[in-house]
Amino acid sequence: AHSCCWYNNKIYMYGGRNDFQFFHEVECFDPVTCEWSVIKAISEEGSLPRGRYAHACSLNGPIMYIQGGTLLSITGLSLLYTPEILSFNLISHIWKTEYAITEMSEMPLGRDFHSGVYVNGRFVIFGGKCPHPNEDDDGFYSFNFGTHEWTQLNITGYLPPGRRSLQAVVYGSSHVIYFGGFSTENKIFYSDLFILNTENNHVSRIAPYGVGPCPRRRVGMCLIGSELIICGGVGRKEEKQEKKELMTYDDMYIINLVPSLEHLSIETVISESLPTDILPVHLQERITELQFGNLDVSF
Repeated sequence: AHSCCWYNNKIYMYGGRNDFQFFHEVECFDPVTCEWSVIKAISEEGSLPRGRYAHACSLNGPIMYIQGGTLLSITGLSLLYTPEILSFNLISHIWKTEYAITEMSEMPLGRDFHSGVYVNGRFVIFGGKCPHPNEDDDGFYSFNFGTHEWTQLNITGYLPPGRRSLQAVVYGSSHVIYFGGFSTENKIFYSDLFILNTENNHVSRIAPYGVGPCPRRRVGMCLIGSELIICGGVGRKEEKQEKKELMTYDDMYIINLVPSLEHLSIETVISESLPTDILPVHLQERITELQFGNLDVSF
């Protein structure tokens, strides 16, 4: 339950925990030299932020934002859920607390295993498990870096149930795509795909063409161009729902958000079992790969 981001051709990792400690360092991996290094960080407030896990992480330029998560109390005897936002400059290596001036009615509860992204000058969070009450939040909250205020968004359109362990990525300049998650209260996994327009706070459910991933949580998800890639995760085999046996997946799905005519044609050839012997060799190979390979593709 740590976080990673990609900046300037390097991977930066923060937070997480093991059986013995909560980690507070920012570590860097250089894929060219295959070496790890620990960043020597300083803080505007004097003391470095405490280690945490199950937080949200998002990047804007060289600034890595960390929001929420679970901390170990100062006494070390209990866990604390925090709503705070931190920023870390990957160039100057300086931590900063983004202080909020918000009425308590608009302030999100501390939480973990939620989603949070920097989009359109704001940090938007959804979901997560809150300790008081002990349930998953179904509200969308936005932190404005200009006014330092939190606001609960008035959502129209699709109203997704509260959940934890979901994933979110920014699409374009003002949209956020969400997938999956798990309901703590109902003990069910989700496989719905939906998109938030942060300009009008409207949520639309996406119904991709083709066979998509089964319900699951804790997936890996990223956006490359117009392709949304979903990998792995934890779910439950349908035939074992009543036994509550979990399964860790190793599959991968690609959802082309702007499918080309070639993509649509290939999907039609596969779904209608059309002959392929008259097609160019590269298209025959592509169709064979999608039909019999390990890659599941939804358009």
